[in-house]
Amino acid sequence: MPNVSEPAIADLRAELLSFKQASGAQWACAAVQLAGAVEALLEEAEGY
Repeated sequence: MPNVSEPAIADLRAELLSFKQASGAQWACAAVQLAGAVEALLEEAEGY
């Protein structure tokens, strides 16, 4: 498994929590932020 920094994992966990708690109009924004956090984590894992 690739090494990923603790801050990247913490960011992903925070965005996931926000996504789980979002509702209504907030849901779309939370989904975009979660997708961004996942993308950043994948880029870090791939070494970009």
